[in-house]
Amino acid sequence: MAVFETSRFRGFTIQQIEVFLTVAKHLNYSKAARELYLSQPAVSRWIKKTEDMLGVRLFRRKNRGVELTPEGLELYTKLEHVYQRFRVSVNMAMRDMISAPKMNVGCLNAADIVERTRAAAERFCAENPQVDVYCEMFNYVELRQKLICGELDAIVTLDFDVRGEKYIRSKPIGAMKHYFFFPKAWGDGDAAAVLGGRTLLLEVHNGESHYREICRRFGFEPAQVRFTNSYLEVTKAIASGDSFAVGGRDLAKESPFVPELGRLPEEGFDEEIAVAWLESSQNPSLERFVAMF
Repeated sequence: MAVFETSRFRGFTIQQIEVFLTVAKHLNYSKAARELYLSQPAVSRWIKKTEDMLGVRLFRRKNRGVELTPEGLELYTKLEHVYQRFRVSVNMAMRDMISAPKMNVGCLNAADIVERTRAAAERFCAENPQVDVYCEMFNYVELRQKLICGELDAIVTLDFDVRGEKYIRSKPIGAMKHYFFFPKAWGDGDAAAVLGGRTLLLEVHNGESHYREICRRFGFEPAQVRFTNSYLEVTKAIASGDSFAVGGRDLAKESPFVPELGRLPEEGFDEEIAVAWLESSQNPSLERFVAMF
């Protein structure tokens, strides 16, 4: 694991982070340059400047593009989450300057939930064109915190994470398929044979009892449960053969690690989705928005 000295980050700029993350996403300098509206040589210079500052190589060249070095993977895992939160915070600050009625909505970063949220927002906008609706994706912890702090008017997440919570009301809106994901090298068999006695890694900190019960339903117990706030850390752990995780069909989508995953059970299992809001909300558009689900 790379260890970066704090002093090396002095003078590190937002543009360096943006260029690095964009190249890491595409693993191609030309594609990154087009997205950033820069020339390819300019992107190369930014990456070299960052590598010189950190004293490590972040990318290795391949026949068609580049790949992340172990140090590059480590940096991507740490910075991607921070940068996305910075971008969202700037956007929300700008929205607050707009005086028009608005709905700020957050949803879990999972394809099924994003699709449901987008569809509800489109229906709401068609019926309420005078209200500006803003939707952003967050992880479990951020969704709860931003809802409780009043930064979000409504959130769409897994039902067990909000059901019965004090001061939060919720409405079940359907289900999505979940699976156990694990390194393919662990072999074949049923869930109990492959996953029993292994480490379960979760993104949701209050989900331990819920997911332990699901493991028991499939006939096994995890050796231990560890937590992370980033799906990138989840996929990295799976790629290294360290643990298994629970998630929707797109768990490894757009991850730079993209391990060869095993997935059990074949048919998946249902997790309920809910839209949730604060009991004390004063947003006059909230009831109409919730009705769109």
